[in-house]
Amino acid sequence: MKTLVRVKEGSFPVRYDGEVYNIDDELEVLSEHAEHPSFEILGEVAASEKPLTATEIKAQLDELGIDYKGNASREDLLELLENEKPAE
Repeated sequence: MKTLVRVKEGSFPVRYDGEVYNIDDELEVLSEHAEHPSFEILGEVAASEKPLTATEIKAQLDELGIDYKGNASREDLLELLENEKPAE
């Protein structure tokens, strides 16, 4: 899941995903990075229709406390996530 954040007043420039963001710049970060002291949280980003990346799947598995092999394929990770997610 991603969160929309703004770089806080008084912060140094922030480098995220190869880009540099200055004070008052807004960016989308992985939710686990949103609590950084340089960020003001603006809200969660609505889920997009594009498929999750392996990194995003691993982040969700980590949040759920599910173990996985670091070199597992995206498809294997997705299957593991779908099998372990609680029923809604």
